[in-house]
Amino acid sequence: MGQRVAISTAGEGAEAFVPPPLPPVPSVRMDRLYRPLERANRAIGRLDGVTSILPDTPLFLQMYVRKEALLSSQIESTQSSLSDLLQQVLENGDWEAWLEFFLDGIAETSLQASEAAREILALFEADRHRIEDLGIVREVTGKQCGRLYVYSDYLDILSRGTEPL
Repeated sequence: MGQRVAISTAGEGAEAFVPPPLPPVPSVRMDRLYRPLERANRAIGRLDGVTSILPDTPLFLQMYVRKEALLSSQIESTQSSLSDLLQQVLENGDWEAWLEFFLDGIAETSLQASEAAREILALFEADRHRIEDLGIVREVTGKQCGRLYVYSDYLDILSRGTEPL
């Protein structure tokens, strides 16, 4: 569990703790893991790209947390598979199967989250057009990026009695 050793620094004695050495690196055949890792990286990259175009980052974070909960429930629903794989790691050092299982789950959940974000963006765009066409809101900047919409009737009520004298 490590040991304490006496050391001397600048003429002063002190005691230091030296932790035990780390266990050896498990021999993992990475060639079987490249494809799932590549898929997971691509999915995470797509999610990262989606965050730059989302109008509301907290909305994305809430969705991401829900997707993480989905991954957790998938792991719980496949508890026997996970337990079997972890047992194989303990008995045979078979890290590849466990990592592949885990990365597949991450890739699948990331793809689902990415698709949901695309659908939500399309829904926002369609609803924005519908609300604008109904005259409920109007765009006031005239820009393509950083648009600002005004709910005029609502603002008229709020601004009553605030006109300058």
